[in-house]
Amino acid sequence: MKLSDSTESDEGIADYYEEVLGRRWLLSKRKIGKQLISFVEKHAQARGYTEVELNVNRRNPAYYFYLKSGFKVHQEINIPYHAYVLDDYIMRKTISLQN
Repeated sequence: MKLSDSTESDEGIADYYEEVLGRRWLLSKRKIGKQLISFVEKHAQARGYTEVELNVNRRNPAYYFYLKSGFKVHQEINIPYHAYVLDDYIMRKTISLQN
């Protein structure tokens, strides 16, 4: 996940989020997914961002979790990766700034 217009310092949290949230068992068994999304949203709000973005493979069951979490498909993309093509959705969620 990235924060729109992110800087390099945002990449560490984004990489951690993707690594942990991508593990399906964490989402279903420990319900950490909602907590991680909330954490990223609060982090983004505190930095003045109004949107968060992520990529998810079109066949990944986590796609439905992201929809339920308020993300919307922004774009379908095909990313060449060595001998493969990653067929992803770019999903975005608008967040409000903290008061």
